[in-house]
Amino acid sequence: MQPTSHFTQRPLNNISSQTLNTYFMVFWIGMIAGFLLILPWGLAAMNKPAEVSFDDMNPIVAMPLIIMFYIGLIALIFSTVFWGMLHYQLWKLIPKNIARITPGKAVGFLFIPFFNLYWVFVSCLGLSKDMNVVLRQRGIQYQVSEGLAKTACILCVVGFFGNLDPTGIIGTLLSIPVFIITILFYKSVKNGAIALLEQGG
Repeated sequence: MQPTSHFTQRPLNNISSQTLNTYFMVFWIGMIAGFLLILPWGLAAMNKPAEVSFDDMNPIVAMPLIIMFYIGLIALIFSTVFWGMLHYQLWKLIPKNIARITPGKAVGFLFIPFFNLYWVFVSCLGLSKDMNVVLRQRGIQYQVSEGLAKTACILCVVGFFGNLDPTGIIGTLLSIPVFIITILFYKSVKNGAIALLEQGG
């Protein structure tokens, strides 16, 4: 009989490094593509006079903007779906006796308006901290960047309030560092998770 360990209290549910890499790739590509496709619409909205509607614009100009906007929206939806699956699976790799929250709560509570401004620190910063506990206890040298996690959480909160700007300029400018830091954070956690998987979970 093989000895049991507290690291095996939660099975890995057949999650693989390839799956994590796929989730992460679709997440960040969808996020960047969606942002770039929606950006021209946002810039046009900021630059046009308030009394002028898009119906008044030249169809040759307006139609491509509309098409790009909806394609970008679809890309962001795909990105959000794969982000949720990635975030869920990353939490699932953390043993129950270490994880401060369940994978379902980690993802689900981030969709609660206003409460998510607090929960992002629990769900994302907590993910980096708990993952590092597992990595240290397993003797794995790699450590997830808690600094990136904290920065991503702060930028998400600041970005939320920036989106309240009626001109849309602040929200647009803040979205760029939010996207970059968020992608770097999940790359760091994903790499930590892969290091754990490669050692056998």
